[in-house]
Amino acid sequence: MSFNPANTRWAVTSIDNDCVLGTVHGTPWEFFREAMIGRNCWIGGYAPIPGVDNAYVCEYILQGSYTPSPPIVVTFLTPDRFIATENGKLTVLGKKL
Repeated sequence: MSFNPANTRWAVTSIDNDCVLGTVHGTPWEFFREAMIGRNCWIGGYAPIPGVDNAYVCEYILQGSYTPSPPIVVTFLTPDRFIATENGKLTVLGKKL
């Protein structure tokens, strides 16, 4: 599945490697052309992973910080669902709004 997330918004919740879901975060993730934001929380960017048509590497900076996050990989499972991983561990589940 080839997927470009530009101009989309996503409800997100934490998820762990046991597939235990947290509560839905009040700030959706928004993707633009190579930029992504969590309004009033963080700003970042994303780039396609070469050779993979549904996954992107992302980095962000929390509001008030100067240190970028560790890279996360966002993989779009379907046109309306994604998972995010950090160092191979599940961290976020997203549902398109």
